[in-house]
Amino acid sequence: MPATLHTEAMAWLRYGKHMPLVCTEAGYWSADVLGIDDTKCVEVEIKKSIADLRADFRRKTRKHETYANLKADGRAIWSPNYFWIFVPASIGRQALTVLDELDAKHAGLAVLEAETTRPGHAGRWVTILRRAPRLHGNKPHPKLVRAIQLRMGSELTTLRLNLELLKHAKPEQVDAIVQSALEISKSLVETQDWEKDSECGQEASETAGPSPDAPR
Repeated sequence: MPATLHTEAMAWLRYGKHMPLVCTEAGYWSADVLGIDDTKCVEVEIKKSIADLRADFRRKTRKHETYANLKADGRAIWSPNYFWIFVPASIGRQALTVLDELDAKHAGLAVLEAETTRPGHAGRWVTILRRAPRLHGNKPHPKLVRAIQLRMGSELTTLRLNLELLKHAKPEQVDAIVQSALEISKSLVETQDWEKDSECGQEASETAGPSPDAPR
């Protein structure tokens, strides 16, 4: 089975754009994929169909309005510097037409031309149909960096736990373990750390929480 669009998008940010921190389902808007480096944050929204793309702009009106009207102030804290729509090649040209119809000038469009299961090759076959504009010039806020770091740690730990289970699983148990791992991964954005910090005695949370001046 080919890698999912989420995994391909993560590989594109990590190996194509050389971003050191990459994760899924993080940030104020629970972005599909987020990547950051010292100077910028990049968000990738995964869309598998044209219907899904149109629905996203209907459901998340406030998010898209915010991204389209960002300024270098507090509202940029939880917003990416660049925003991409990521789709399979089969709907690439149609997706470009839809973005033009919606006047979505804040969004770039990247197309996955080929999927792969080969390690080190995921994310390589990406074509840019429309380059994403810079939405603001701020560096990633420390709260956003912290949220992504926590999310990455949770994803990596959960992956290793499930790999350990797979090592000892019977053949008939493999599919169930993999499915369980995927479902758990989706909910990690809300996971709370269960042990208090030994030095400061404060409860740490999986997400940094919205800033008072984050978009509402």
